[in-house]
Amino acid sequence: MLINAARQYSGAEYKFYNQGFFKYKREGNVFFIEDIYIVPEFRGSDVSKMIMQNFENFMQEEGIIMYYGNVYEANPKALKKFINWNMECIPTNKGYTIVRKMVNYGYEE
Repeated sequence: MLINAARQYSGAEYKFYNQGFFKYKREGNVFFIEDIYIVPEFRGSDVSKMIMQNFENFMQEEGIIMYYGNVYEANPKALKKFINWNMECIPTNKGYTIVRKMVNYGYEE
């Protein structure tokens, strides 16, 4: 069961779950994801997929049409997750920018 709440701090907004959180900034109808944190014991499980689906539902309710963020080269596991979730991954000089338009692409683990 996902327990969630939203908070605002220093211009960024947070969406908390008992298994982790998202830190994001709203730019009109686009979210910039600053940070995604999953509690270590839930990493690699279906929980991360459930949290992502829940967060996307929240974004749709907020009228968000796209979200994006950055993944550093030093975090290949996160990059693999985003690729498996059918997100566009654009190479940068420090890693990748991940982009997703808000349509139902489906999730894979």
